[in-house]
Amino acid sequence: ARIMTDSYSTWVVTTGEDKRSVSNGKELIILDNTYDLDLFMTRLLEKGIYSLIVEGGRKLLESFIQHDLWDQAKVLTAPVILGSGIKAPPLYGTIVDQYCLDEDNVLIFNNINLIRRLKNGGVKVCLK
Repeated sequence: ARIMTDSYSTWVVTTGEDKRSVSNGKELIILDNTYDLDLFMTRLLEKGIYSLIVEGGRKLLESFIQHDLWDQAKVLTAPVILGSGIKAPPLYGTIVDQYCLDEDNVLIFNNINLIRRLKNGGVKVCLK
């Protein structure tokens, strides 16, 4: 993907707990620890941003899922078990596509509330 290139504006959004340095003109946005996702999504709309890719760990992805702030999710499953790790959050949606990417299996889910939210002019969110 060409996300972290100069062709597109890139925001790195984090909480105050994580203050990694950001370079090359990327914008760093630090949220307080309340994870006010509704406020964050409103700010995106105010800036004219209507599409968002969320790549994160369980806590971040679970927050978007619990607040019903997702439209599509791409779930990659590797054929190798790497250890106990942290389980991915449960995802309830409709499987709309499945394919192989090298040795990984990719499932694409659509949120059943996708049509309602897009009709209301919301931000389209893809979880990865």
